[in-house]
Amino acid sequence: FSNGGFVGETIIHLGGIISEGNYRGFIEVKPAPYNVVLEDDTYKGQIKIGFKFIPHNEVHNGSKNSLDKY
Repeated sequence: FSNGGFVGETIIHLGGIISEGNYRGFIEVKPAPYNVVLEDDTYKGQIKIGFKFIPHNEVHNGSKNSLDKY
């Protein structure tokens, strides 16, 4: 860690994960390493990320002040 300073960046493509999570109602991605690179594309290191995706569904019934959650 660098006291909150920029250390690099990585891109994690979530499209398929979100689609699968919506279909199943839940998806868990086990921790996996992702490369971290600087703006000039030099390798800086790795970060290991895992997460759970649980969709939060909301249904609007037409009323501005009414929101049903399921």
